[in-house]
Amino acid sequence: MKSARIFLLVLAFVGFIFSLTVHLLSLLGRVPTSASWFVGPCLGALVSFVLAPYLSGTKVGRMGVSIKEIVKGCPTWLRRTEYFFSAYVALVMVWLAFRSPGVFPLGKVELPARAAFVVFSAVSTAFYVSTFSMLFGKLFGEEYQDCSSSRAAQKTT
Repeated sequence: MKSARIFLLVLAFVGFIFSLTVHLLSLLGRVPTSASWFVGPCLGALVSFVLAPYLSGTKVGRMGVSIKEIVKGCPTWLRRTEYFFSAYVALVMVWLAFRSPGVFPLGKVELPARAAFVVFSAVSTAFYVSTFSMLFGKLFGEEYQDCSSSRAAQKTT
């Protein structure tokens, strides 16, 4: 089980780097010519995000995985990274709502290529960070918490 967690942790890190690269290129206006550049990372992010709670033992509620469960056992830097990317995805969605006219009417939805790459790469990047956080908290969080609690116990005695 530990080897599956480590494999998915490495896969999440590689997927994060790839999605972040696609996202930065799309922000610079260099839209890839093929749709597989955002379909691949999105499918990988979805599969890894579905597998991560089961491998990490995260509690899944009726509405999905809460952000408190995602960052459970994570160090401070990883919690802040998770919060940053969650807020960034919300900001990208607001940008999409105001920037791209005709995206949210009742009729046909048409999304320009650049906006599609920005949105899908941001969402897949956030999913990869969430996957990495869940698995990192499970693999290294218990040791991290044990060290801090033993230091606190040493200070009180």
